[in-house]
Amino acid sequence: MLILILFFVVLALVILLLLNNLPLFYQPPQTAPEILHEPFSPRVEPKEEDRGSVRAILFIHGFASSPATYEYAVKEAISAGYDAYAPLLPGFGTHPSDLEHTHYSQWMNYLKRYYIDLRSRYKELYVVGTSMGGLMAMDLAITYADTAQAPDAISLFAAPAFLNNLRMGIITQPLAYFTRTIGWFTPSMSPRIVEDLNERLYEDGSYRWAGYGGRYPKATYSLLMAIRRVRKNLDSITVPTVMFHAPKDATVPFACMEYIAKHISSRIIKTHRVSIDQKHSMHILLMYDSTRAGVMSRMLDFFEELRKPRGEQGAESGAKGYCEESYEA
Repeated sequence: MLILILFFVVLALVILLLLNNLPLFYQPPQTAPEILHEPFSPRVEPKEEDRGSVRAILFIHGFASSPATYEYAVKEAISAGYDAYAPLLPGFGTHPSDLEHTHYSQWMNYLKRYYIDLRSRYKELYVVGTSMGGLMAMDLAITYADTAQAPDAISLFAAPAFLNNLRMGIITQPLAYFTRTIGWFTPSMSPRIVEDLNERLYEDGSYRWAGYGGRYPKATYSLLMAIRRVRKNLDSITVPTVMFHAPKDATVPFACMEYIAKHISSRIIKTHRVSIDQKHSMHILLMYDSTRAGVMSRMLDFFEELRKPRGEQGAESGAKGYCEESYEA
């Protein structure tokens, strides 16, 4: 009897894990989400700087985050001669209840329309993403691979190829294994708006972050399924790619950067290991005082290098140029 009980317990656990970690019976919505609230602060509103340039940078924010993380980056991009855009994805930056009922497919559909509009207006278009935004940048590169709509390059900051990886012994988000089940009972846990953080308590510029606090299992499950899909299609990415990640990142495993670099098909790849030791999550490198100038400068240098004739591009070496760089923030 005991063996039979253990068998059914194990069977139930296996079924539960499969339901939570595979897209079984999952149909992501394609319709536009209904957003009932306005942005909760001017800082989280979309940033759109059209200065008449022929080249532009599209900045994509992360999960539960907002365009506020790109305030510095947008200004620097403009100073370097780029037009700059940082849209607010639907469900974010308004009220947590808006995120509770939106999915990755809806954020991505909105972003695709936004991106195609920019692509039609600019001779050069570069896409930058932090965390989930980096995943979406890769998704765009996959969607428009080897077409005239492909981005000229993508820049990934702490982009996830996975959050947990048992084969590599990495578990950073244990609850991720059960997000779908949790979402059947509640769309969110401790949802709240986060803004105006105390500058003395949140050091190194981390007080600038504005978005949602809490957990959103339904939305997170849709994100996890997107990570799985993008990971399976990394070899479709052929555009030049530059990546930045901190080894002590507390949100997305540092191993993701090497994994992505090894699995994409881009001819020009450059990775940056950003050594930083702070009390915050070390995740949003374009926002922190200690890292933002360095990573922004290196990213713009990468874009400028691509504008040179092919034989003069320093990042290129053989059939697949792969360059690694480590530096202290």
